[in-house]
Amino acid sequence: MNLSSDELMLRDRALLALNGSLSLSRNLEAVRPHLLELAQADSMALCLMHVESASNHWHVPGHRIPILDEYERVVEHDFFREPIFARPNVVIRDSQILTRNEYERTLIFQRSRELAQNLEHIMAVLLPIRPGFFGALALYRHLPRAFSARNAALLSSLTAHLMNTVRNCSDVQEAATSARLLEELYRRPDAAFVVVEPPHHEVLRSPQAAVLLDRWFSRSELHSSGLPLPLKERLDALVGMPPDARL
Repeated sequence: MNLSSDELMLRDRALLALNGSLSLSRNLEAVRPHLLELAQADSMALCLMHVESASNHWHVPGHRIPILDEYERVVEHDFFREPIFARPNVVIRDSQILTRNEYERTLIFQRSRELAQNLEHIMAVLLPIRPGFFGALALYRHLPRAFSARNAALLSSLTAHLMNTVRNCSDVQEAATSARLLEELYRRPDAAFVVVEPPHHEVLRSPQAAVLLDRWFSRSELHSSGLPLPLKERLDALVGMPPDARL
């Protein structure tokens, strides 16, 4: 696709915004004006979906989109879900799924009108972040002017970068959450833990665990890694077990 100088400038600004921080919310706020101008859309939202828990968490930079506040009540009527899950990484427009008359009869369209923010046209793409974890980016127009194939192609040129941003930001958030949990456990007088990176690299040993292991095991009972042999053997066995057996 040949991009004009204005489109190239907007795309470069969008890429810089997507990599501006390790906060997904801040990155979405920063990329919003460039992405909306590039795709000629009025609003946007990103839904993060965990298949295992069947959860849908919406990030809506800029002005709120009222229908998304009650999404759980209309999710079964979201006619975009099946098409985007069938074709991940492919930008899909409402006009490719339904005729205009069919679209205007959908609950999504009718409810958006009741909420005084017409979703006249929608364009969406599914982003596979990691197994069981997906992002769905949706762009909306509030006036009856359909998204074009070029609009979809311009959005498609950014989806891989957006997918990486979501993955990196979520990884950092999970690591920070884990670190806070370990820090909290570290302070508790009734907790003792050892963090081991497979196969047997010790990352962290809490003070209480250090006292217990020194009390329970002699030097001759330690593996070269510093872990007690019985503990190392048990960890080795756990790593080789299927998830249900580990419990």
